[in-house]
Amino acid sequence: MDDIVPTNRGNREVFGHLAEHHMITMFTDMPTTPKGKWILEKARQVDQEKIKQIINIQLDYNNIEVELTNPTITVGRRAYLKRQLSSYAYVLNELRKDSVWYSEASSLDNIQILGVDQIKQWRRGMDWPEFQASVLNKQVVHSDNGFYALLDTDIHTYDDFDYGYIEGLGIHLPNGTLNDCRKDRDLIKNKPLEISMDYNASINSLVIGQETERFFRVLKSMFATNKEKKILPDLIDDFCAYYRYHNCHEVNYYYDHTAIGTDSTRLESLADIVSNQLIKKGWTVRRCYIGQQPRHAIRYHMWQAVLKESDPKYKPIRFNRENSKSVLTSMQLAGVRVGKNGFEKDKRSEANRLIPQEDATHLSDAMDTLYIGKFRNSYGYQPEVGGFITS
Repeated sequence: MDDIVPTNRGNREVFGHLAEHHMITMFTDMPTTPKGKWILEKARQVDQEKIKQIINIQLDYNNIEVELTNPTITVGRRAYLKRQLSSYAYVLNELRKDSVWYSEASSLDNIQILGVDQIKQWRRGMDWPEFQASVLNKQVVHSDNGFYALLDTDIHTYDDFDYGYIEGLGIHLPNGTLNDCRKDRDLIKNKPLEISMDYNASINSLVIGQETERFFRVLKSMFATNKEKKILPDLIDDFCAYYRYHNCHEVNYYYDHTAIGTDSTRLESLADIVSNQLIKKGWTVRRCYIGQQPRHAIRYHMWQAVLKESDPKYKPIRFNRENSKSVLTSMQLAGVRVGKNGFEKDKRSEANRLIPQEDATHLSDAMDTLYIGKFRNSYGYQPEVGGFITS
């Protein structure tokens, strides 16, 4: 990419008025290593409102073209439609200038053309992660020997959209335009939300869940970065905006010792800032202080037990695949190393400027706090010793 972009230059004074001039189109398999994740950043550059306008105007444009093929329309109507086409073409050209579009598709979308035998042949000839990325177009970025090594997106994730609500809107909307909880069928409507956070100068992270009879479900993950000029209250505002249609405006807020201190830059603790902003937005907050965060080795073995699902003492976990992408990526990329107290989460990604902070270990730390906070009483967590009572 660095070699190609500089060659795309010149002649703007002649063709600069055309949206397609200097347009770049990229096609690639889903990346399987952190180095290739730059392509996924394009999704965040999409202006969904602009894309929605382009799609709907283009649909009107296409309908006019179809009507013009009708030999029975009057001369006056034909002239009017041609003026409309010219007007729409101008608007579309202006909207498309400097716009970004990102789309993901699976080879299964073309199965009628490719054929089932071709898919089977690829499956026989490819390793499973390669097949997932190249054919199924799934995100399988991972870190070898990870802190959450047993996390398996085939087992621990699910999809659950409310297609009735989406289709009931009756208009064509690109992916990402619907950005509130009405599309989430997994949300238990009359039940409080369980939340936890991680706090950092470069990024603030938030993970949201609810417990069901069989699983603890991670409904969504969110973050706000200083690159976006967003701070902690902005993230809380984003949360409240997303869940404004949830009928139970109550949260159980889990936080550890890192959220209770103050310093010269603020008179309120981080936990106070979060709670007060939620209350200001009309939410009821139940504060759940978990004390000292368990040592990394304790968390490492806890997650092994949770994800393996062989010990009935630990509640199995499931992640909403679409809404929890950021926390899943953070967990998949979290490495492990051996320290003086045993296994430790490799936190060096948080200081690496080449790694987007949403891919670093921040969101995984928020996930640790959420699970420990929710089940600390069930599992006998003792803040004094930073671990769980084992039988």
